[in-house]
Amino acid sequence: MAGPPRQRRVLAITKQVHNALQGADIEWTPAMQRTYLERILDNALLLEDGWDFVVVHDPQPAALLHFLRDNPSFSSGRTRWIWRCHIDLTVANPTVWEFFRPFVELHDASVWTMAEFVPPTLKRWTASSTSHRASTRCRSRISTSPSRSASS
Repeated sequence: MAGPPRQRRVLAITKQVHNALQGADIEWTPAMQRTYLERILDNALLLEDGWDFVVVHDPQPAALLHFLRDNPSFSSGRTRWIWRCHIDLTVANPTVWEFFRPFVELHDASVWTMAEFVPPTLKRWTASSTSHRASTRCRSRISTSPSRSASS
């Protein structure tokens, strides 16, 4: 892997996260968590101004909203946060998933390639709050939190 040592560490960690969320057994250490969160904070600080929607694609950047939820540009109720996951999390490494789950649950909506990929421990995913979108390449589900409305 090319790049500075910190960048190489972050890339190695995010690769391990991706594998763990697909069921690989890894040791998820406090040092790995700290390195991950420091990098996500670095990226969160780069976001400027508010947006109508922010789509966070893949598990790795899931904690962005955690660092921005108290920022007036992103927490005024105007910005809707959508988390997109294309991998099957039903067999995720429990330690790694429990680290990421609270970050995922902060989002206003989540989009899944297949409903079968949604882990049963995800609290904000309910059949009653699901709408469907079909595309030619995949079927996605969008889950919105029943506690937040578009007008809030």
